[in-house]
Amino acid sequence: MTLQTFEQTTSLFALAMADVLLINMWTNDVGRYGASNYGLLKVIFEVNLKLFDQQAAKKLLFVLRDFDDRGNNGDRIKIILENDIRRIWQEIYKPDKFRDSTPDQFFQFEFAMMPHKIFEEQKFYDEAKKLRARFEIGAANSLFLSDAEQKNIPMDGVSIFIERSWAVIRSQKELNLPDQRDMVANYRCNEIKEEAEKLVQPKMESLLHESSEKEITTFKETVVAILGEAVQHY
Repeated sequence: MTLQTFEQTTSLFALAMADVLLINMWTNDVGRYGASNYGLLKVIFEVNLKLFDQQAAKKLLFVLRDFDDRGNNGDRIKIILENDIRRIWQEIYKPDKFRDSTPDQFFQFEFAMMPHKIFEEQKFYDEAKKLRARFEIGAANSLFLSDAEQKNIPMDGVSIFIERSWAVIRSQKELNLPDQRDMVANYRCNEIKEEAEKLVQPKMESLLHESSEKEITTFKETVVAILGEAVQHY
């Protein structure tokens, strides 16, 4: 089993077993396909829809690390993630009966913003304690679904449910056929983007320094030229 297949298999299994699945992400990776593991999320959505007839919406909790709460960053990041989720859902293969479905019919999405562990240590621990408190069934804002919202499994049937779910997941050939072309394309595009940024970095820094000292009447033309050079390289 390759590392990617292992991640897909175990993530799907965790989703099948758990009421709440945590998706740990760095804030600066939001919107970046490869770094954000959107490819993994896409596989999970698609195979989960194919294999399991969910009786209740699973809860996906996105935990954003190194979050900077200045301005309206929180709202902006939530919008980006929600749009990305809808875009991924539109791209996945769906059985005919779910063709017009939306991700909200199968998942509840929540977001937890975690400050920087090093630079805002006390604030990080305070937010971590608040998040931990939500993993109590009796909490006012508990992350767990109520008994009325889910279909519970009898205790004596749990082991059978786990074994059969694992067997079904492991038998799926889709998990063993990751789209290598997409992976390579995304990786190479990110590399070229970084090259383009480094190419125009000196000109950007020079313009920033100059604009801090005086008014630049050709600012727009200069920015367009720098952007054009970066796009041309990309």
